[in-house]
Amino acid sequence: MGIHLCWDRIGSSSSISKEDKSIRDKLFWSAFCWDKTISLSFGREPAFPPQSGQSPNAIPEFVDDDAIWQPYYAMNVHRPPSLTMYSFEPQSIVVTFRHHALLCLIVHDLITEIYGAGSAIQQAALDSFPKIEKALATWWERLPPAIRFEPVEPTGICPPPYIIAVKCAYLRRKT
Repeated sequence: MGIHLCWDRIGSSSSISKEDKSIRDKLFWSAFCWDKTISLSFGREPAFPPQSGQSPNAIPEFVDDDAIWQPYYAMNVHRPPSLTMYSFEPQSIVVTFRHHALLCLIVHDLITEIYGAGSAIQQAALDSFPKIEKALATWWERLPPAIRFEPVEPTGICPPPYIIAVKCAYLRRKT
């Protein structure tokens, strides 16, 4: 499929529309993220390496992140009465997707440098710990407030589940 290829560096890229490039980028980063989740779940090395020279920050906008997120109900009659005064948050889908992919880049390094073939208890693997810990701390510091879910006190505001999932993925990888 070639979704891992950097289309800007390939001679035949002129025949691919911007929309097709955008779809391929989203598909690659989606597969990349799933690959890291599956790798962690089954204890195997990742199958998708990162795209050379590509960053999830370049994932184009594909929805309006400022639009208000509301839980989906098949029928409004199933909406709990307690949600009539609920303060809904912006959906932040693109920014969440980008930061989840950035976290998966760190996870890729963690898996390949510490647990990958040939890295078993070698000094190079041990030397990777501070670099990966710093990368996780930097990722957390750069996380936009809109998707930094920190439930200290009940506020009555609950972000979309995909934002909570990114926080859980971060916590799971940090511990």
